[in-house]
This record gives sequence, C-alpha cells and structure tokens, in this order.
Amino acid sequence: GVDDSLCENASMILDAGSGQTTYLWNTGANTQTITLNGGSGGTYWASVINQFGCGSTDSIFIKDLLLPIFSINDLIICEGDTAFMSIPDTSTQTFSWSTAGLPGFDIDNQMFTTTAGTYWLTVTNFCGSITDSADVIYVPNLDDLVMPNVITPNNDGVNDLYAIIDLVDAIEFRLTIFDRWGVQLFETTDINTMWNGDAGNGVASTGTYFAVLSYINCYGKEAQLTSTITVFHN
Repeated sequence: GVDDSLCENASMILDAGSGQTTYLWNTGANTQTITLNGGSGGTYWASVINQFGCGSTDSIFIKDLLLPIFSINDLIICEGDTAFMSIPDTSTQTFSWSTAGLPGFDIDNQMFTTTAGTYWLTVTNFCGSITDSADVIYVPNLDDLVMPNVITPNNDGVNDLYAIIDLVDAIEFRLTIFDRWGVQLFETTDINTMWNGDAGNGVASTGTYFAVLSYINCYGKEAQLTSTITVFHN
C-alpha cells in the first residue's frame, strides 16, 4: 500500500480488501481491517488468500505525527527593558500570539513587548493546535532610586524618620548609616525599620551623615547607592 501518517490524537483503519477467504496481519489479527491509534506507527503487512487458494501479501509504513510540543515561560525583567519570547521554528507549524490590543508585536515564533501582562501562544500543525501562556512581570529598576538627604528628628511628626519608600520594590537590600568618622549608627534589611536619628548615645547632632544602600537589582546583581544625610534640629 501507499505509506501514510497518523496523528497522535487520531486513529485510522487499514483495510486488506474485501472478498478474501482468509486474512492474517502481522499484529496477529485475522480480520479484513485493523484499527490503529495514534502513536502506533510502524510497518504493517497483511497476507490474504482468496477462494481459489491464491495468496498475496502487501505492506504499508505508518509515520507517527505529533501535536506541537512547546512551552513559554514567565519573564521577570527590568522596567523599561523589552521582553522577548520565542520557541523553535519549523516549516510545518504556524504561530498565533495574543499581542492584539497590547503594545507588542510578533514575528512567527517570536514575540516582543514592553508591557506587563499574560501572553498566549497557539501553535498549529497538521495534527491540531496547542496553546500555552506566560506572564511578563516588570521589576522596578532601583538604579534610578533617589535617596532622601534630610532628616529632622525632633518628634514633631514631620520628617522624623529616614526611610526609602521605594525599597518596597527591592528584591533584597541592606541600608547602613555612618557618622562623619565612619562609625556605624544604624543598619536594617527591613523596609518597616527606619532610622530615627539615634546615634547610640542619643539623637544625632546637627551635621552630615552618610547612607550606603546595598541591594540586588532587577538584573539579579549586587549594586550600591550612596548619599549624604543632613540632620537638622529645629
């Protein structure tokens, strides 16, 4: 017979022809037809004998075909960067991305966007379609963070505490404050713990102090920012 192919999600019937007296397939079946399910590709043959005792044998090769196999993964990237997703390309597949209505564009097996959200990709081949989705998540870039430079610890409820609000977006950080002689006065890794001007032996006197912020940036690398802090007493 003419060789054929069979999708993994389908079935087919092989027919040795009607009007024969006996049938024998290499599967052991002795019927005119056999049914193949997806994934059972290979070589099949059937021997038949007609009413006159004449016999013949024929064979066919069945090639297994698969649904698209792929996955797209979530992306966590720096704010302002372009997100890029792709899967291997083949000439037997078509691609449909869900960039419609979102600022982004796609070219066959590739997709680019600068907008956070959930994106879907549907890949279609001869056997059918498979869809997968992934989230694009943007992490703020703390390299542009502005550190406060003034504190007035006089308990009037205004600017009494030194706090970097944007650290809520930090993956990991350590804030250390030193006096002008390099003596450490304060250290925290907790966004909820703020410096109240305590110098260890009382409230820090009017003058200049130094803040060092060490953190893991949105690229997963260690980075550091420094700033001066002026303490005023009204």
